[in-house]
Amino acid sequence: RFLREELLPRMERAHPGFGGARAARTVAGLSMGGFGALNLAARTETFGRCVALSPALVDVPFRGVGFWIRWSLERTFPEDAAGFAPWNPWKHLAGDTALVLGCGTEDKYHLAPATEAFARRCREAGHPPVALILAPGGHDWAFWTPTFERLAPWMAGEALPADLGAPLRTTAAAPTLER
Repeated sequence: RFLREELLPRMERAHPGFGGARAARTVAGLSMGGFGALNLAARTETFGRCVALSPALVDVPFRGVGFWIRWSLERTFPEDAAGFAPWNPWKHLAGDTALVLGCGTEDKYHLAPATEAFARRCREAGHPPVALILAPGGHDWAFWTPTFERLAPWMAGEALPADLGAPLRTTAAAPTLER
């Protein structure tokens, strides 16, 4: 409620022409923030675009999640499938928000296969545009920073970059983009 009822209205009053409509707003996050971005996209109908990089695509039970985050998930969310369903990205698939998913192929949490499977599931469900970026990199800023920089124009409302398949770093092989 804070985001929708206080922060966005205040930002849009202070910066006329910025946001103001669902189509002009993007939510983005990485790792657990990617989980949050997917949930905000699905549950608020506030955002027209969503970027989730290395998203924590958690599902109950949380036993497969590292202990350092499991305790907070167990304290925050219902641990039964029905109770967790409203927050479960695998169930809501980010609603009807245009979606870019990305993950480093050397992610230490091995999130690339889950991110790819999530993109496939969204497409199979007839989700609005879904782009998938899988590129060399880990669960770190060395992957996230150039990916966010490449996506910044799209997040600001422009078309998906035509060069999204170009290398993100000069030392890395070219990432793949599936549409």
